[in-house]
Amino acid sequence: MAAMDVSVASGAARVASMPVGERVNYALYQQVGTGTPVRVAGRFSSPGVLTTTDGGAISVDMGSELDAPDAASFVEVVGTKAAGDQLAAAGLFQLPSGQVDEELWNEAVKLATLPQLREMFAPAGGVAPPAAGGA
Repeated sequence: MAAMDVSVASGAARVASMPVGERVNYALYQQVGTGTPVRVAGRFSSPGVLTTTDGGAISVDMGSELDAPDAASFVEVVGTKAAGDQLAAAGLFQLPSGQVDEELWNEAVKLATLPQLREMFAPAGGVAPPAAGGA
């Protein structure tokens, strides 16, 4: 398997200081509580609005330190769920444009939440309890 270039647009120090967040799509994001650290992937359809791999839209508060990449870039936003559909971003990981199968990414996120497979995908330190209802 070939390596893929990934860049941290900004916020690396803040991301490193956070607990490891669970990867979620829009449906799973709706189920986690406010203040929960998460990782959400997708593309910015407009400034401050992330369209997730399952087609949802999350408002992302980039703060003053982060800049949103262009719409062609696939990113994983690391941050904390705020009220409603708000995500307070700590950092961004940007993957090369055009090289990500969003449907496959979304299916992997859903599989990682299944009770039978959860342990295989959890980081060594563990993650927050699963979202209610699974994928």
